[in-house]
Amino acid sequence: MITVLYDGKDSDRVFSKLVRKLSKNELTIIPLPSYDYETEMGLHVSPTLNHLVSMMGSRISRMLGSYKINYTFRGFDFSAMNMNDLELVLTFLNTIWISKGRPLTELYEKITKSLGISYKLMPLYDPPPHLVIKGENGESIAPSMISNVENVEKVKEISYGNLDKAKIVMETKLILESSKVILLFQISPISLHFLKSVGSLKKTLENFKGTIIYFLPQKLYDVDSILLQKLGYEGTLEGLVKMAHEQIDAIILDDQNQKLISDLSEVKLTLYPTHYEFSNKDGINKFVKDLLKILK
Repeated sequence: MITVLYDGKDSDRVFSKLVRKLSKNELTIIPLPSYDYETEMGLHVSPTLNHLVSMMGSRISRMLGSYKINYTFRGFDFSAMNMNDLELVLTFLNTIWISKGRPLTELYEKITKSLGISYKLMPLYDPPPHLVIKGENGESIAPSMISNVENVEKVKEISYGNLDKAKIVMETKLILESSKVILLFQISPISLHFLKSVGSLKKTLENFKGTIIYFLPQKLYDVDSILLQKLGYEGTLEGLVKMAHEQIDAIILDDQNQKLISDLSEVKLTLYPTHYEFSNKDGINKFVKDLLKILK
């Protein structure tokens, strides 16, 4: 059993190819709620779930390019988030389920069946926590705005709300505990911070008997580099590894990054240098082939 923790921040082509090569009966995908946030009107937005469903659904092509809901209801706060119709419907459903206290496992099952997703998607927390960002003067910064370097520079505090009510989904917890491998799929500094911040999940990962592998991003974007520094680490891939190393057993990294390989030589982790060539089909196929060997 392989469980993938996913935040949707990098390399969709590799993810899609990998998923198609794995047995549907042996794979569970958990969209991390590390970027979830709430709007002033109380909508609960799950960007990772929205992105994952948009990528994997087989019955959604007409909705992906449509912004009719946004255009029609321009006076509401959700219109400023520039979400397409599918993302808005998913946001409305998520908000309804959470507000009514209905199990998110039920919602995920309905979504996957309705949209033709044949792989198992599982919620991590129910109800999920949400990202809270404060600026230098205590002002709130909308999580949807931290893709902008100028806004990230103003960040002083990153935390999560609703932690007192957020409970790890028991079925998901059992899946995690029974997995052979947990793959952190190129997750970002924010997601690593989430894994380290939420006690019940942190404990589950610390007690995991299998292997936790971090598939490292190929590079850090400026936003991620700044966020790493805000979280107290060097704004480099080495800083990202140092942030993650207590919770992982192995790292998949680019074999062309010899400096990083050398810098990590004394870290007590298994290193899997692998050729990162994601710009063409042959390169992706070779990488996924190598990745499957590591996972098995």
